[in-house]
Order: sequence, then structure tokens, then C-alpha cells
Amino acid sequence: MRDPLGTGPGGLRPRAAPGGPTGAPGSERAKGPHGLLLPWNPAYPVLRNPTLGAADGSKDQVTAPAARTVLQLFNRCYLLMIQLMVQHFGESPDASLRRSKLMNAAIDVMTGLMRPLAELLVTMESGRAGRTAGPSFELEVMPGYVPRPDVARRSLALRFDHLSAAARR
Repeated sequence: MRDPLGTGPGGLRPRAAPGGPTGAPGSERAKGPHGLLLPWNPAYPVLRNPTLGAADGSKDQVTAPAARTVLQLFNRCYLLMIQLMVQHFGESPDASLRRSKLMNAAIDVMTGLMRPLAELLVTMESGRAGRTAGPSFELEVMPGYVPRPDVARRSLALRFDHLSAAARR
């Protein structure tokens, strides 16, 4: 009986078969529907160094409005994640990272906010033909330690509220 999923021995799928002798991008092939070998490219065509700011020799500006909005949201999540870490190390530099509510919140921001936004960005038009947007990891301001924990918590909560409101727009 023919295996409809194209799996090999032990139920494992072959990763990709070389499609040509050159090894050039796009020359690899992967099994598609009905056993056809289709071109496979393992990466998204992301801008070389995406930025919200002006493009220069080392940066490519994202100009598509929808991608700019998501990129700005990503960068604000990045700033919040770093602020959470800065606050942890400022308050208790020798404390356990595993038991730190601030560090756990920073990890939650990375996995729950930044990763999905980054995955979305690499699929969005950048404004440049044939290239998609991508995360830029740009900071609007430099994060700094807030010496009063109560003030820091209110500030962090306000940033979460602002991110939530921006995501709904």
C-alpha cells in the first residue's frame, strides 16, 4: 500500500532532497502534494536589516503601513522585555532567575508577544518588491532601572496596557 503522507521507514518524513547540482538558493526540492517535488526555500525573503527609521547603507526601511504598525508593536514589546530584565537585575542582582516574577514576565513577553509578532512580520510585505518585513529590535528609549519598586510596577503595568490597546487597533 502506498503511504499517502510520503513518510519513510519508521514514519519519518524526508527533510528535503537536493534539486540540482549547483546548491543555489531555490534549487532544493521538497515533496509536495501527489508526490511532486516542488521548489523549497528554507527562509523568508526578509529585508537585510529592517528599520522603522530612514534607510542607509546598512539598513532597509520598512515602508508598508501595516508592517510598520506591527514592527512598532514588536519594538515596544522588545523594550518592555528589556525593561523587565533591567528592573530584575537592579532590584536583586543575585536573586534566582527562576523565581523572579520580573524575569518570568520577560520570558512571557518573548514567547507570548515577540515571537508571534516576529513570525507575522516575516510574512508581511515590506514595501520593497520581493522582500518581507522582519523584526528590527530598535529601542525608542534606553531602558533604565527605577529605584522604587512600586513606581516601577505601575510603569510596567501602564506599558502593558498601552501595548494591549495598540494591539487592538
